[in-house]
Amino acid sequence: MATLSPTHPALLDARIHYLEDLINVRQILVRSRDLPLTDPRALIGATHWSTDSFDVALQMVEAGLGWGDLPLSRIAPLLAAGRLVRLDFRNTRNELQLPVHILWRKQHPLRQAARLLIEQLCKR
Repeated sequence: MATLSPTHPALLDARIHYLEDLINVRQILVRSRDLPLTDPRALIGATHWSTDSFDVALQMVEAGLGWGDLPLSRIAPLLAAGRLVRLDFRNTRNELQLPVHILWRKQHPLRQAARLLIEQLCKR
């Protein structure tokens, strides 16, 4: 979910109406230091800073250093407290739902914890 500090100048100037408006706002990315960015669709901002830590990225966004596309499960408490703002775009939804793929070897039977995990994931 794309989010920004409530004190960020781009939000205060009400300049963000479309996803494309984020091109001119620094993007905070969570990515590996050692591996290249495999999916360039994640890169929207013309300028960006990277970290390999969700916590550091969250702190950078909250400090107003840029916007971040971060998991709702990590930012929900900050949204509720007003420390972050969920961006509302006119041209697209502000979410990126990703699939979860579960693989296991047929020759190795699933143990109880794996079976319970798959059962819970299938309920959603």
